[in-house]
Amino acid sequence: GMWHIQCNATGGDCSSIGTWDSPTKTCTLTQDLNQGIIIDSDGIVLDGNGRTITGNNTGSGAYLSGRAGVTIKNLNIQRFSQGIFLDGSSNIVLIGNTATNSRVEIVIFRSNNNTLTGNTASNSNPELGSDPDNDNIGILLLSSSNNTITNNVASNNFTGILHSHSHNNTLSDNTVSNNSKGIDLSFSGDNNLTGNIVASNSHEGILLSSSINNVLTDNTISTNANG
Repeated sequence: GMWHIQCNATGGDCSSIGTWDSPTKTCTLTQDLNQGIIIDSDGIVLDGNGRTITGNNTGSGAYLSGRAGVTIKNLNIQRFSQGIFLDGSSNIVLIGNTATNSRVEIVIFRSNNNTLTGNTASNSNPELGSDPDNDNIGILLLSSSNNTITNNVASNNFTGILHSHSHNNTLSDNTVSNNSKGIDLSFSGDNNLTGNIVASNSHEGILLSSSINNVLTDNTISTNANG
């Protein structure tokens, strides 16, 4: 099972796991959890309050499908298949979350106009994924556009940031280090990569394949096998 947060008197299950503030639609966790959270309504704020959700290596730690205007902040998530999963969602803000030890830490799938700031996506677990090219990823953007990914850390994954079939995204001031591959753009165009620190990745620092019209500015790329 999963906890459900929704706009009603108790915030759905929020009152069982935290405090619900109805006027601001804010659920603030007051305890650690061992199953994930589904956001069932638009406009909700989930404040992890520094608490941790620990899974059993399946499912999602926080799941949003078809949602808009949701903020998730200050949440620690570990040991899921996907740490935070945005599916067909827009105008979502992820800020100050830490996602570790999942197969993919943060997934942005068919989701546009979202902002990720100050999150850590690290130590994805190779034992959870059979295909390292498709698993073991810090931040995954797939078929998603107009997202802003800024000041995040993606380290100790197979791929730090995998950006596939995605366009018009901005990746700025991220630190992508100690992965096998740093930032991997494939089948992607019209993206801006600026001010990123890409260091100590054992294969490529920044890899562009089957991609067009991307702009790379003021990135620091050092001590990778291939810059």
